[in-house]
Amino acid sequence: MEKIIISVGSNANMEPMLMSGDKVACIKTDLETLKFYGGYIHYVELVNGLTTIRRVYDEGDSIKIKYDGGDGGSQMIPKKYVQAIYRVIASARTY
Repeated sequence: MEKIIISVGSNANMEPMLMSGDKVACIKTDLETLKFYGGYIHYVELVNGLTTIRRVYDEGDSIKIKYDGGDGGSQMIPKKYVQAIYRVIASARTY
């Protein structure tokens, strides 16, 4: 099981759960697991090189990514564009 630690960027829009500069530990998962962990925060790598950290929901042939901050907007992404997905399992904040 692949594990990574990433730093949350300033444009994550996941406040108050995650803030810019927070470190998050993630484990690699697969799109099938979203049926059980829909709504949890995931780090998503897309085939075009873009990455995002959002709440992720299984929507059949697509995933819905939703952020907590601002108006809580969401976006649909076809699963064929997802290169890798990691479930956030812990976070740490530096003050």
